[in-house]
Amino acid sequence: MITWMQRHKKYLVVTIWISVIGFVGAGFAGWGSVDFNFNRGNNVAKVGNLYISNKEFNSQYAQIFALHNQLSNGTLTNEDAINLGLNKQALYELIRSKLLLNYALDLGFRVSEEEVLAKIANTQEFYIDGKFDKNRYVSLLKQIGLSPKDYEESVKNDILLSKLFFTIQNKTINNINPFTSEYIVDNVKLKSIKLNEKINITEQQMQDYWQEHRHDYLSEKSYDISIFSIAASKKYDDDSLKEFWQENKQNYTNDDGSLKEFKDIKEQLNTDLALKNLELDAKKIYVDLKNNKKDFQYKSNIKEDDDSEGFLEYVSQLKVNEIVFPFLKDNKYYILRLDAINEPKELSFNEAKSEVQSDLLNQIKEQKLEDLAKNALNSDIKNPDFSGEISLGSDNKTKFSDSEYLAIVNDIYSKDVKKSYIVFEDKAVIYEIVSQKLLDESKLQASKSSLENIVFKKEFSALINELLSQLSKKYQTIEYVKVD
Repeated sequence: MITWMQRHKKYLVVTIWISVIGFVGAGFAGWGSVDFNFNRGNNVAKVGNLYISNKEFNSQYAQIFALHNQLSNGTLTNEDAINLGLNKQALYELIRSKLLLNYALDLGFRVSEEEVLAKIANTQEFYIDGKFDKNRYVSLLKQIGLSPKDYEESVKNDILLSKLFFTIQNKTINNINPFTSEYIVDNVKLKSIKLNEKINITEQQMQDYWQEHRHDYLSEKSYDISIFSIAASKKYDDDSLKEFWQENKQNYTNDDGSLKEFKDIKEQLNTDLALKNLELDAKKIYVDLKNNKKDFQYKSNIKEDDDSEGFLEYVSQLKVNEIVFPFLKDNKYYILRLDAINEPKELSFNEAKSEVQSDLLNQIKEQKLEDLAKNALNSDIKNPDFSGEISLGSDNKTKFSDSEYLAIVNDIYSKDVKKSYIVFEDKAVIYEIVSQKLLDESKLQASKSSLENIVFKKEFSALINELLSQLSKKYQTIEYVKVD
């Protein structure tokens, strides 16, 4: 929940790695599309020699909107998004990517058609039964409002930027400053404090807490769907299977590349042939369903956090009463219709009671642990649970779990204090920095890889920001429409 995240944000160490294009990994997560209808031409802006098209802007905005909508439990409206400036953020990020693309092209980087096709061919989202499936490729692109041509252009840009980033990455690693905090060793004392008292919560306390935070307790967004499935159940004689095998034997090979024997794969051949012949039947049924000449077989409800049937990716892009083109899943063809979208709504006190009780208990425990930790800071740390050296990237030699150790180390290195504390779910940990020194040469070499990774992310981000600042002076940006 967002309120919980806000309360705990000082304990969360977040590393964000942004792919400027990022369609392959994120394009099928249910972003949708948006049309601002600015009454403009085909482009929103021009950066150097490159244009930002309406489609690019809408896609970028839709991705940012979906991310914020997820964080707000599905309650974000388009008006809220505009007030938050998400449309401005979309244009800003596109301008940054176009600045980098201009620079990459001026440096002489190019992308061949073969590179684009190879990347698409290796994208697992387009695979069915371990093989690239063109129909799935076209269908998924259609669901996110992209033509193959648009998508291939985005992949081309993605590869181009990857080449640029690879060059910058090498320069960054070769110029790492060895005198940053990542190369400092702290000699520390760590001691955990636990809450021994039992906490009792009254019904009235829970009701008061729910009244204050009721907007945070929402039902899950869900989709009512109708389903028609067609199984590949037909059995074929050996002559039919042998004919199919002769035409497709190159698809049935052993690990060493040799062809599999017919007798060993008869069952698989029967399934594959049945599916091939079933595809036409599925398309005919699809047309009948669209024209109300056939009824769907059964109905189901899919929750966004419980998609056990694996249908969410197909229906989340639909409008109500739209039907998904037949797709293959688990040796069956499925046709789905979206009947209704059930948006999240506030839960009553009784519906949210168990979650309210847990959240309130955690809040009280956290406050009590924090009070104990603050009081403990006023005296010396005696009988510590750990006393010794730590550094960013060092191995965990304490009694704390690896995740707790990582949080403690990050807290120590993120604060400019000698003594402080961090609160976990079941304990608080107070720490004191006794002394500091630079990492010696032998330990530096042993931890070089992990340290370089930590430093690299900081240095790389700073270098990209500085580069973009310079590129904005080199390449003129013309905005054809005011985004506000």
